Amino acid sequence: SILITIVNKTPFAIELTCPEGNKIIETLEKECLYNQDTDNLKIAIPYNNNIYTSTPFSLKEEDMYIDLNGNSTNNTIKCHIFRNPIKLEIPNPQKFYCNLKDYSIQSYEYTFFFDYLFNNRLTKKIWICPCQSNGLKGLKDFQINQRVLELQPTSINLLSLPNYEPNISIKDESSPWSESFNINTVGVEGTIKLDSTNYPVAPGMLGRTQYSGTGSVFQTTNEIACILSGSDIYDFSVIVVFEPKYIIINDLGFDIVYKQELFNNIYPLRSKDYHGLMYEKGDKDFRIGIKDDTTQMINYSGIFNLENELDVDLK
Repeated sequence: SILITIVNKTPFAIELTCPEGNKIIETLEKECLYNQDTDNLKIAIPYNNNIYTSTPFSLKEEDMYIDLNGNSTNNTIKCHIFRNPIKLEIPNPQKFYCNLKDYSIQSYEYTFFFDYLFNNRLTKKIWICPCQSNGLKGLKDFQINQRVLELQPTSINLLSLPNYEPNISIKDESSPWSESFNINTVGVEGTIKLDSTNYPVAPGMLGRTQYSGTGSVFQTTNEIACILSGSDIYDFSVIVVFEPKYIIINDLGFDIVYKQELFNNIYPLRSKDYHGLMYEKGDKDFRIGIKDDTTQMINYSGIFNLENELDVDLK
């Protein structure tokens, strides 16, 4: 007889199909199975408006991956399963309908988890592509499309990389793919630069991703901080966090604008709002401004630099 404990260490509810029937195991919860048959199990996970389901698998290996397939052939993720023999504890021995002294009971704990969880703290979508250490060189477009994961803003996403080295490249909607970087070492922080070509909207329009200015095409650099950390909650996964390296927050009771020194493009920022700060080529010198409602003229402050960690009086 075998006592199996299933532990869900993913951020998503798992639907487990087993000889005892379907069971829903919520995130960070456990389920005990008392059936001897562990050769015909399946799981399903809802993710990104899709249901990822596995083919039947067996819990016989100590460390394994199973494929979870989505609606199309390109939508495949891998769930990692780790087996850990544990000290026998029988929470409900009458379910065995036998004399426990006459039988040898094996007890195993199987933990379901994803190797990497991605936390996108940016206010826009980015895309991730797993790759080798030399990046995306040599890969054709269709090969890249089969690997790409879309990360929605301010959300947690998942990805497993068992078939590749633990390297990824990222991009946003207006940038090419970044240089590849390694995400295997917990406790590391780094910065990724995404160089983008942007097209300003008409002057006077406001919005988090809209710009006002001369109307000419301009080049910006968006520096994204990447933090690799562990987690007390999802302790089997590496948590990969993307967030703006520079954030400007308007805690004033009125709207402001800001601009980079020596450049014409003006960025509006509403009261109590924030932006991930992008900058154009050159020094990271900025000014903030307040528009005069009567004259519609903008009065600008003195210069502050993004690399200056000291308090600066803006007069």
